[in-house]
Amino acid sequence: MFLHSFKLNGKGYAMNRGPQHNLVGQSSVTHLALLAMMITQTFRYANHWSGWVVLAESIITLGLVFGLRRLLQVWPKRFNTPARRLLLLQLVMVIFPLLVQVVTRSLEIGDPNELVLLIIVQNVALVLATAPASQKSLQITGLLSGFLVLFVTSMTDHYLVWAGSALFATLGLWWLMCSYWARLETKFATSSDRKIPLRPVLIAVSLLVGLGVLSIAVIGIPRTAMVLSGFMPTSGGDKYQDGNARSGVGEGDMMIAAEDSAFSFGPVDSEIFLESKMPSLYDVASDQYGEARVKKQINQELNKSIAITGDRLRHNHQKKSSSEQATRQFSTLRRLNKQRPVTPEDRKSTALFQVSGDAPLHLMTQRFDTFDGVDWTHSGSNSIPFRTSITSVNGKPWVKFQRNETDVLRGKQRSTLRIINLKSKQIPSPAHVSGIHIADVDRDSFYTTGRDGVLELAAQEFIPRLTVIHLISQTHSISELTKLGDFRGVYSRRVEESLNSSIRPGKRAESLARRWTANSRPGWEQVVALTQNLRSQYKHDRLETAPEDCQNVVDHFLKIKRGPDYMFASAATQMLRSLGYEAQLVLGFYADSRDFDSQSRQSIINSENLHFWTEVHVGQNVWIPIEPTPDYQDPKNWLTWQEYLSMAWTSFWSWVQSNWSVLLSVAIGLTFLYRLRHRIIDIGSFALWRICWFGTSRRRIIWTIRILEFRARMAGQQRPDSKTLSKWYLALAEGEPSLHMNCGPLEQVIALADQAFYGPALTVSNQTVPAQMGMYAACFKLLSSWTSRKMKRSKRDLDPKSNIGK
Repeated sequence: MFLHSFKLNGKGYAMNRGPQHNLVGQSSVTHLALLAMMITQTFRYANHWSGWVVLAESIITLGLVFGLRRLLQVWPKRFNTPARRLLLLQLVMVIFPLLVQVVTRSLEIGDPNELVLLIIVQNVALVLATAPASQKSLQITGLLSGFLVLFVTSMTDHYLVWAGSALFATLGLWWLMCSYWARLETKFATSSDRKIPLRPVLIAVSLLVGLGVLSIAVIGIPRTAMVLSGFMPTSGGDKYQDGNARSGVGEGDMMIAAEDSAFSFGPVDSEIFLESKMPSLYDVASDQYGEARVKKQINQELNKSIAITGDRLRHNHQKKSSSEQATRQFSTLRRLNKQRPVTPEDRKSTALFQVSGDAPLHLMTQRFDTFDGVDWTHSGSNSIPFRTSITSVNGKPWVKFQRNETDVLRGKQRSTLRIINLKSKQIPSPAHVSGIHIADVDRDSFYTTGRDGVLELAAQEFIPRLTVIHLISQTHSISELTKLGDFRGVYSRRVEESLNSSIRPGKRAESLARRWTANSRPGWEQVVALTQNLRSQYKHDRLETAPEDCQNVVDHFLKIKRGPDYMFASAATQMLRSLGYEAQLVLGFYADSRDFDSQSRQSIINSENLHFWTEVHVGQNVWIPIEPTPDYQDPKNWLTWQEYLSMAWTSFWSWVQSNWSVLLSVAIGLTFLYRLRHRIIDIGSFALWRICWFGTSRRRIIWTIRILEFRARMAGQQRPDSKTLSKWYLALAEGEPSLHMNCGPLEQVIALADQAFYGPALTVSNQTVPAQMGMYAACFKLLSSWTSRKMKRSKRDLDPKSNIGK
């Protein structure tokens, strides 16, 4: 397979620059690139969620490479050179894997970022092998293929990958030897000297040693000691992670001890692990919104910061029932604490937990369905339980929640929580959780739902620190909610009794609700209309509080038109109830996209992220979250492709309108650069020629010729293979008077180039200083007069096909 590719073409070292045909070793390098692709895809197949995706993408990749190469060979004049064909192929094959990831990641079966980069390298090597523009393209292909195989082999111990790597090493070594001897025999020898071919020997020895060390590492050391699979930044590593990664160390479920990093936590001995310093949800609410003006004794008991002794700890546990009762209610009459600016370092040190996943994200911890005008509580009626089952996903136990089949819930989203310093048995979770996984937990009885329907731990007082919780939840579809029409008819008599147990909304709330929804159809449109009016006509003010003698906080809020988020959510809930919709208040955490940490790729959640919003019941035990507070984004919803396109176009047009001055300036600048492109090319190439004017005389002459050829190519006057330098450029000068007047420097440089390429080496290397200065003057004058602008203006018919027979 490899011997026949190295037959000598007998041409020796040619002066002609440009695309070469019948390149030496192309078939061999193509086979190496295909073998490297097979090794890479085998590794990917062994670790991918879906093997069919890997197989389909591999087949399409091969079809694109060989099909486009064949198509471009018969393309019109614009792609009549190998260099242009290669550029187009490279562009297509680099973009193709990225498009595949857009599709697969939307289906949650994407690849890690480092594997996507390897696939791009694989495609680049394959294109360079199948459609090379020069002999150097084949050399780059061999280098990229070797890097690809070595990198993939270091990340796995799969026997097929290692067998393919051994075959690649053998064939690659043979190719190196053959290409070395072929390179020797295609040059004219002026002298002979016996020496060992050092470069091929060093490359071969390095490959063998590298493969040997990796073999020993895999065979002689337990697999648990191999961490290369998690070494990449997006696979876990030190501080980073990627939701598409299959394995990793550092930031996964296996935590490591660290005392000086805010992004790695471990069971180290420290006073921060004392139970007295773990804040409960009630403590977090008091810290964020201030203490409640009622139940002061409970607040004082819970907010004391003391060192816990054994007797005091037992006393606190005796108060457990009172504390739990306090956390099941929320008073809208608050006494604000003094707020101080919070720095990013403060956020890290006071973090309650971290969230990895889409942001923004609403994570609920408690629901309230009863309101007396001041306090929100839960009625105590049990929520409808969900059926659960255990299923295995990639060898990991997941608890699956069986929900009622409905078209309203369509899409899915993944999120991961790392509990740091939150004393709560309730699991912060999105609405419509459909699956949960905690490492080594394989019983569904470990989880339960409280009376308010929030997911919590069954036999734990609070979630242990450093617990990593993986969640899968469903998202709602706005279009399907609109199709439901008026869903108030699905409420049962029990729901109506529950609504009557709360204080009736005031006249102001009821009249505003009816006025805001008068022009909207009953159902979801009325819910959206009411929410939008609250967001647009009222101001979010964290520092606003109701007076101590207030009997109805919602009426007070609607009157002053400003307040914190719990007033917005309370008003939305009561106004929806006045229209006959079943609604409830939700307390939880809001993962803001502005809190996203670029190092850990996670959102840090502390007391400032505590938030209230509203849920509305649309039937079949489906509660849809809505966001009535301005400055907070709506919960994520599922979109059809038409809605995606409409949203993308709206966002794009809005961005254009807000940045029209910048875009206009960029357009004018690009137009200006395009009109002056030849002048810029001439100035830049001349400066580059002057900077690189060093080395031997032969090198300087070659460098000058390369600059001249580059200018001709940029002017659209690229010299074909069949034309020599003198014939091509002298013919070019006949079509432009300014070039014709400067043929002298051209002829001088071409004569020096002939000596540099074909004459004995000493003739050029040992020139005297005056001769060196004359060579510099000739090259300087050539590049000063033969510019791309002048070559572009040449009217001479230089098409080789038109000159046949003349």
